[in-house]
Amino acid sequence: MRRGGAFVALLCFALAPAAAQAEPVEAGAGFGGAGLTGCRTDLRYLNQLFGWQMGWQREWQALTDVPDEAARAAITHWESAPAALQADEAALAEADREPARAAPRIVVERVLAELDDLVRALQAGPPPLRADVAPETRAAWRALFADRIAPAVAQYRDFLRGHYLPRASGSAGLSGTADGPHCFRQSVRYFTSVDLPPAEIEAIGRRLLRASGDDLARLYRIDRARLPRLLARLRALREPGFTAARLTEISRAAIARAGAAMPLMFLGRAAHPVTVEALPAAAEASAAAGFYRPAQNGRPAAYVINLSRPQERRLMAEVIAFHETLPGHHAQAALDLPVGAFNSGFAEGWALYSEYVADEMHLYSGRIDRAGMMAKHLWAASRLIVEPGLHLHGWSRARAIAFMRQHTALSDAEIAVEVDRYIATPGQSLSYMLGYDRIAGARRYAERVLGRRFDLRRFHDVVLGRGARGLDRVHADVVRWAGGGGGAG
Repeated sequence: MRRGGAFVALLCFALAPAAAQAEPVEAGAGFGGAGLTGCRTDLRYLNQLFGWQMGWQREWQALTDVPDEAARAAITHWESAPAALQADEAALAEADREPARAAPRIVVERVLAELDDLVRALQAGPPPLRADVAPETRAAWRALFADRIAPAVAQYRDFLRGHYLPRASGSAGLSGTADGPHCFRQSVRYFTSVDLPPAEIEAIGRRLLRASGDDLARLYRIDRARLPRLLARLRALREPGFTAARLTEISRAAIARAGAAMPLMFLGRAAHPVTVEALPAAAEASAAAGFYRPAQNGRPAAYVINLSRPQERRLMAEVIAFHETLPGHHAQAALDLPVGAFNSGFAEGWALYSEYVADEMHLYSGRIDRAGMMAKHLWAASRLIVEPGLHLHGWSRARAIAFMRQHTALSDAEIAVEVDRYIATPGQSLSYMLGYDRIAGARRYAERVLGRRFDLRRFHDVVLGRGARGLDRVHADVVRWAGGGGGAG
């Protein structure tokens, strides 16, 4: 296993750029469609968070730091981009013969909005290369985009709007497809590493939704019957003078507190920093609150924060910073721990578990920030009910939005982004609470077996120190460690 790597916060849409330039360019839904292999749904090709229209731009951005030789290799690599778009267009045209496989209309509309932005950007010129790249390389790069890539992107966009959008599905999930139940379970298994009957997933969701609601009611010392009124109050929370700059300041301060507390949570020393950067404005509309970007190409790891609608983001500012950085996604990289084979259940389960650990360490600034943590857990638990509703039970988008509004403190705009994410990427959002539930369950087992010998830092070393792996394997490792007396993992 290599060391010093890190997990990307997939809540948010940033996978590291592809390293193998020799491979032909691929379009499609990227990571968002990875769990749908073999399924008869065009969600394999269209995804507003992980689709090619987002992934390609991240890869192009990474080329601003490469020397001439790598830039020339990139030109050869990207010559296959038009063919990749033509292949996707041909595949999407198959929906004419099999209407049930068409992607939900809202996904198509969100992708189209991103394509409009991309077409405008490419009309202004190609993505920049490093200043010392040779003039002839720069000229070939400009020609590639002007003559081939920009026209191909515009043609694909026009096909999607003129031909495909009128045929898009009125369904809000997989429930209208021929193999929806099988494909939903397959995608959940891919993203979470566990294979659970949907009814069990929904039962876990109801249990965790109840527990988080109880936590929030206790925090405010109210009867649970008054919880809907409290959620409405939290949703409407507006802090005078709370700007994007203040959101950034709160996030940086939270990360600094977590960094100082690392010796209380982990055996190792946090050797690698994490910065805070703003998400590009063009990506704000379809993106969540932020994401973790691993260190790459000489750049440090970063919490890339969505600074749009800062007043709405005040409530969960600290909990999301902890999730994306320390003690969450950045912990493995900060501690030089092995990465292992990525799976979202492990990565997101750990990051959500770390939000509770931050509370144990008294890292939240005050009651409103602790309320934000609990509200975020309501949000994560609600997914375990909303996703099966959309993909198995025929829920409409409006019904999913109404459920989220009733049970969470998210703003209406954030709920719409979230529900559309669940529609486009079946199973991925379930990895947070299902992963947390397995890790927390393993901890409760170890605490029960070890009693006073339980050491939080050693428990965390058992979970993180062996790299990413399936959640059942994590639980088995903890059982073995606890049975051995809780010594060195």
